Amino acid sequence: MVVTEHFLQAHADALLQGYKQNDRVFTYGSVINTCNFENPTSEPYKITDFSAAYFATGNVAIARHWLLEAGLFDTRFQLYGWEDLELGVRLKKLGLKLIKCPAAVGYHWHPPFSLDQISGAIDREIQRGKMGVLFYQKHPTWEVRYDSNDLVASDPVGGFIFRWNAERTDDEAFVAVADRSGKVAVSFRNCSDFSELV
Repeated sequence: MVVTEHFLQAHADALLQGYKQNDRVFTYGSVINTCNFENPTSEPYKITDFSAAYFATGNVAIARHWLLEAGLFDTRFQLYGWEDLELGVRLKKLGLKLIKCPAAVGYHWHPPFSLDQISGAIDREIQRGKMGVLFYQKHPTWEVRYDSNDLVASDPVGGFIFRWNAERTDDEAFVAVADRSGKVAVSFRNCSDFSELV
């Protein structure tokens, strides 16, 4: 993550403004994904950078005591995915309010897409699917099941369909599907041709 020189001040100003009404607040800054390693801050905000997540740890400022009261990260999330959103569910239950802080911009660098990344990306999506099952087991709510910006759909028999979305075309996209037991299938090309369960 590359940040601007005003990053910390923007979070601090937003927190201080929020504290005037209530101390149950945290700030969430903008995250712009970029593959421009030479000049990441030149990347403009894109629609694919939008996140509806309540609490994603890439760019937040929160008082330490709220994290301690919520119970910190659940260490059962040992694979990729969902640990920050799950902590967010617990913070929301404590009544914390998210304050958007667009002036606190973080540029999240990823290498440009290439075919040699597919194997690792598939592995991450399988991990995300398995951790998605744990997330839903902990919080079996409509919000957890449907509203996460990484969750595309859920099938009627209780499976979860997750997408990998990092600036690629629809025909290059793939997803991982996890059922409640944690078994995962991976699909290429518009979510239609699933490989065998792993």
